[in-house]
Amino acid sequence: MGVVYLAFDSLLKRNVAIKSVLRPSGESQQVWDEAVQRLIREAQAAGSLHHPNIVGVYDILINGDSPSIVMEFVDGNTLVEIASPGSQIEPRTLIHVLRQCAGALDHGHSRGIVHRDIKPTNVMLDAEGSVRITDFGIAKHLNSTTDLTHGFALGTLEYMSPEQLDGKSVDRGSDQYSLAVMTYKLLTGCKVFEAQTIGAWCAMILSHDPPPASTRTSGIPLEVDPIFARAMAKTSSARYPSCTEFVLELERVMLGEHGRESVNDVAKSLARASPCVESSTAVEPLSAAKPDRRLPLAIIAVIAAMIVALGLWFGTRAQESDHASATKPDESSTSVNAVKPSPSAPNPPAIEEFSTSKDKLRSGESAELRWSVRDATYVSIRGLGDSLPVRGSRTVTPASSKSYLLEAAGPGGTVKRAVAIDVMAAPRPNPPRIEAFTASRPSIQSGESTVLQWNVSGAAEVSISGVGPVMPGQTSRPVCPTESKSYILTVSGPGGSVNRSVNVEVRILPGANVKLSQFGADPVSINSGETSVLRWQVVNASKVWIEPAIGDVEACGVLKVQPKETTKYQLSYQNDRGTLRSKPVIVTVH
Repeated sequence: MGVVYLAFDSLLKRNVAIKSVLRPSGESQQVWDEAVQRLIREAQAAGSLHHPNIVGVYDILINGDSPSIVMEFVDGNTLVEIASPGSQIEPRTLIHVLRQCAGALDHGHSRGIVHRDIKPTNVMLDAEGSVRITDFGIAKHLNSTTDLTHGFALGTLEYMSPEQLDGKSVDRGSDQYSLAVMTYKLLTGCKVFEAQTIGAWCAMILSHDPPPASTRTSGIPLEVDPIFARAMAKTSSARYPSCTEFVLELERVMLGEHGRESVNDVAKSLARASPCVESSTAVEPLSAAKPDRRLPLAIIAVIAAMIVALGLWFGTRAQESDHASATKPDESSTSVNAVKPSPSAPNPPAIEEFSTSKDKLRSGESAELRWSVRDATYVSIRGLGDSLPVRGSRTVTPASSKSYLLEAAGPGGTVKRAVAIDVMAAPRPNPPRIEAFTASRPSIQSGESTVLQWNVSGAAEVSISGVGPVMPGQTSRPVCPTESKSYILTVSGPGGSVNRSVNVEVRILPGANVKLSQFGADPVSINSGETSVLRWQVVNASKVWIEPAIGDVEACGVLKVQPKETTKYQLSYQNDRGTLRSKPVIVTVH
């Protein structure tokens, strides 16, 4: 059985949580060994991650049959305690929580850690409204070749992904599925699936689509339904690339661009109840299987022995280890003190100011963080650095919405405060415009030319199908098609691409002979590296081409060539009466 104790680190003057595994009477050795390994795995998984929204792990203690994790004490509530059964969380508050959950999970995924048990009881909010994800007991490293599940599904059925329930390999998409199930329940007040038997429930998770959230309660827009459907897809590859992308899409629909509330204001609105009770004993259980459970004296002795044996970590004097086997530790000498400080304890640090010049930014903009702290010997801001001065400022340019956590420690304890900055996406530039695109002569005789003319604005690139890219500033181009065709003008810019077409009709006299009016080169003699210009005009031809290496061309035109050696150019043309060839044009290269 797992139990968590509240303890006080007398060396660093802070509260910590100690999570232990107590061996029940009659527990088999194999089951007990696996429980111990899961606790060790939790310490290794959480301890390898450094993120403001993941509970911090300070140390792991191994003492006989009672291993323990020493970790950050979160003075707050779980989501279960914040949301009453069957009730809904206000959307802005929900998005505030989800942003942090998604960031923490994506951080773990980037380092190969999949949590595998995301649910409301494993998500806590501290006094500042900052999220901590806890309980990495069944976390899986993506590169690990071992697993304590032995092919069985571990987790909480209601929140399990189909692949996790089926005992298959899991990846980051499994945590996204669980996050979506938790979000669905917090938003609607209803479970995604529910059945009378476990077998029926499993079948629904594996084969049924989630009921649309908009049908479960009023006030939920229809647009959220496809978002949940994707995040809870039956295969991981069909879900969002990351948890953050799922939350951002949900935020866009739920709050819109102008309906977001400051995260600080949302955090202040979160109701919180004190999770711990002052005690006169050395350690206080935060959770146990039964509310009225009392620890036997023998177990208290084991815990006391474990803590005192490793008392150097907590600041215990070396000679105190002689009393480690006492039934009840002496409060005057043990390093794990009562939660209530003595009247003579020094005052805790005070954060006089921690603010931002702007709590909403556009992408690429900056804000100034300012802080002032007294009675502190150590100041840090997560994401900015450690050992900061007690008063100062720092310019930040966050790439996305971010919460900065200031931590001040001193002889009287540790205090924290968070400041959040919302980063809004930069407005999308307007697309380019095509003011006009016309042909000077929309109907021509074969062999004649027409001029394409255009007027565009906001364009970075302009091209015409069959003609190619046009030069900057160019607004017209003569063309001489061999047959009726549609020219498409495509204009691209930072805001996207637009296009427009214009049709040119080419009249070919039925039964008329094809006629070559012109085919020549100027000059016909060039030096190596110089160019010559080919000119031609053909009437009543349905197809015209030039060899070698030029291919199909229009009925009339001008083309620069730069042959590397003396080249003989041949123009061919055809209509329904046959194919003809011109006399060769020879360009001599010296």
